[in-house]
Amino acid sequence: MKYSKIITRKTSLWLLLATIILLTGSLIKDHFDYVTLEKLFADVTKIPGDSWDEQYKDVKIKDKYKVVYIPTVGGEHSAAKYFQHAAEKIGWEVKIYPMTIQGKEDEIISFNPDFIIGTFLNTTDRGFLDTLLQYKKYYWISMPIKSRIKKSLDTVLKTDARLWYIVYSGAGMLSCPEEEIGLYKIMWNKLNKPFYGIKFLPLPPSNDYEPAEPKRVFWGGVSGDGFRFSQRYKSFITLLSQKVPIKVYGPRYTYHFLESKLYGGYIPPGLENIEAIRKNGIYLVSHQKAHFDGNVPSMKPFEAAAANVITISDMHPFVMKHFGDSMLYFDHNASPEEMYRQVEKHVSWILENPDRAKEMANRAHQIFLEKFTVDQDLIRIAKMHEYILTQEKQMNLEYPFSYGDVCN
Repeated sequence: MKYSKIITRKTSLWLLLATIILLTGSLIKDHFDYVTLEKLFADVTKIPGDSWDEQYKDVKIKDKYKVVYIPTVGGEHSAAKYFQHAAEKIGWEVKIYPMTIQGKEDEIISFNPDFIIGTFLNTTDRGFLDTLLQYKKYYWISMPIKSRIKKSLDTVLKTDARLWYIVYSGAGMLSCPEEEIGLYKIMWNKLNKPFYGIKFLPLPPSNDYEPAEPKRVFWGGVSGDGFRFSQRYKSFITLLSQKVPIKVYGPRYTYHFLESKLYGGYIPPGLENIEAIRKNGIYLVSHQKAHFDGNVPSMKPFEAAAANVITISDMHPFVMKHFGDSMLYFDHNASPEEMYRQVEKHVSWILENPDRAKEMANRAHQIFLEKFTVDQDLIRIAKMHEYILTQEKQMNLEYPFSYGDVCN
């Protein structure tokens, strides 16, 4: 009996030791993965987003293209409508299928698009893989994916279905977070695929608007994210709504804390949004926390500049860098009372100095026209598309790049 107890004790000690060794090994591996990923993130952010266009710049393109665009809801749907508007102005044909193409495959085959643009949330749409293999698919990633990558890229590709579908079925990438394009290149290469991609921001089409008359604040900023849906931010907007002329837009349930008379309705995706912004004349821009974490702008500052209205923006680094003193700013990290004081001061100045406010708006509008219209991106996508087709011809591939050499 004594001997049995000794054996049991020794066994327990060995099991405890083995558990400690395994846990220590796991912690060491996790730390190694973390250090490796941080170095990887640091390295890829050094690559300028515009550099990916260099290989396509001399490529000739056709006059017309047929495009299928599959957005999700909200801002991505508006981006698709803006793309469609700009494309149709130059003779392209664009069909938009919100959220899914299931049940529409025959219609798409009959349309015979040159390429398909999908977004992150519809990557697992089976129609992409089962029926429409012959068409080039370019995925637009509008938000950072860094937060999804906790371990090695090999592990991510095995466990994250959406990212795997993007890498597996995509012929190229349209990435809003330009600092992450290099990550996709590495993932593409891990599946023995050549990588093609461009920076692609959520941009409205060009226009010849004159500066709008500043009348009241337009705000469409409530969202389910933890930043703008916080009590702190609601308190700020409530204070503002009691002191300055303002209209709020979007789903009605998100504005239950404000007086109903302030609600302007739900604006359909697309150019109607630009018109509503112009009707009010002052745009209050606010971003999600994820936009700050990934240094990625939302569509809002570009819509404001496209509408040629005076803009009061939070202190997003991208907006401040590119639009500078053509916009006004408030500290989104301040208390509700301080945010209110800053914005109220801006609104008072705007209403007292409308001509100077319109001069600022027009400067932002000129920056938009020079650097940030979706019209310019149409050409960039077409060049990337033609470059990929040329590469396939030169390699005499039996199947497209999208599916070549990945099922091994």
